[in-house]
Amino acid sequence: MNRRDFLFSATGFAAPAVVVRSRESWAGRDLSGLVLRDRDLSGADLRGCRMIGTDFSRVDLRNARLDQADIAGSKFDGARMAGVSLEGASITETSFRHANLASANMGGAVVADSWFESAEAPGISFRGARFNDLVDFGHAVLEGADFRDTTLSGMMMFENGRMHGATFAGMRCLPWHHSPASTLLFDGTDAQRIDLSGIKAGISGEGGCFRDAILAGIDFCVRRLETVPNGSRWTGADLSGADLRGANLAPMVFDDLLTMDRAEFRPPLFIGANLIGATLEFRLRDELQRPENRARLAERFIDVPDTIFDGAVFGGTRINGKLYG
Repeated sequence: MNRRDFLFSATGFAAPAVVVRSRESWAGRDLSGLVLRDRDLSGADLRGCRMIGTDFSRVDLRNARLDQADIAGSKFDGARMAGVSLEGASITETSFRHANLASANMGGAVVADSWFESAEAPGISFRGARFNDLVDFGHAVLEGADFRDTTLSGMMMFENGRMHGATFAGMRCLPWHHSPASTLLFDGTDAQRIDLSGIKAGISGEGGCFRDAILAGIDFCVRRLETVPNGSRWTGADLSGADLRGANLAPMVFDDLLTMDRAEFRPPLFIGANLIGATLEFRLRDELQRPENRARLAERFIDVPDTIFDGAVFGGTRINGKLYG
């Protein structure tokens, strides 16, 4: 079946609609630029297809096969893609906003400059995938997502998402642009029981929930990052019950500078955390280290709550720095 087997018709002021005659033998075809919005392509075989700039908005692609496909510049916004397979696919500047990707398989795919904002993707697998440049998972549901053995050269954004039990074990974070390592943003994310063990990256977890997370051997000691300056950000994060054995959290930046006239400090919580062999270094942001700014702050009363370690397990733990400005 080739491109001539698709029938085109103009409908009012809408973009050309596509009527599909059959779904057989699509593998390896060039479907670039087609408008397939709102179609039922569930179970379709699109393996190895070239689909550059194709519009799959709101399409039903449940259990479809798109392995090794090139979908650069395509749109899957609002698509139903539960159980879809995109193993080894080339995914560049592709949009999956508000798509349902439950239990989808994107193992071994190359993902770059793409958007998964507000996607419903519990159980999705990216195992062995490579992420380049900016990949946005903001507000997405990624409970039980599998990012094991992936490679990141860029920034992945998971802000305000839901990631219970997601695993990143074995992720390699490479240099990106002028930064010595890549960056993961979890600000405001519900990341209970997440596994970030062994990762070395610039990480921001401000206001996030990392209760019972596995952070053993993690290394946040990455300086001079353009995207997360001054070290890793953990203002107001909840690390209660987290496994931080052997972790290097230096420097851990915990203040939340609103304005120079009104600063709020919200240290992270470590209630019941395992901190055996960990390194924690608390420090203020560089803005507050400057003599002129410290003098201005000294003139004002600032409420700085204590960092809480109730029930935390210590042994060979190194804690450096001051919690008060």
